[in-house]
Amino acid sequence: MRTELDFWHRIESGLRASLPVTLALLLTLVCTLPLGPPGLGQIMPSLPMICVFYWTVYRGDLMPLVATFVIGIVHDSLSGAPLGGSAIVLLTLQGLAARQRRFFHGKTIAVVWAGFAALTAIVQSFGWLIASLYHLQALPLMPAIFQAFLTMALYPLIALPFGVILRELLQPLPVAPR
Repeated sequence: MRTELDFWHRIESGLRASLPVTLALLLTLVCTLPLGPPGLGQIMPSLPMICVFYWTVYRGDLMPLVATFVIGIVHDSLSGAPLGGSAIVLLTLQGLAARQRRFFHGKTIAVVWAGFAALTAIVQSFGWLIASLYHLQALPLMPAIFQAFLTMALYPLIALPFGVILRELLQPLPVAPR
């Protein structure tokens, strides 16, 4: 009986631990679905960026680098973007967010949101540069700017349900003092 309980406890723990990556993949699918008028994909908010940032800040152990890489490759494959571009952008975002994790710990959502906005501007610019180099020409800047602002604006709408998931199904990781 004890072994059976341990087995089910490990299954439950594994499912809970896979939740951040699963959510990121689901939101990647949502933002790459061909909905709306043609060309909308160029300005769709980058929901995977929100996922990678949020889970890196609050539960970085549940968003491994390899998962972030796979999310980026899946995004590129589904959206038709240069293969690997999103992976590089998401890994850059994850690295920057991980370095600022201590700063974000215990801050209000407004402070974290502002941090997300700053990092989004940086990595979105980097993504635009990668795409421009891939196409060997400067791509129009306005779609990238609009996409960045939409992504920034949606952060609290996505982060609040993630906070409920973190509080109810997962536990926040403690942050070591400086």
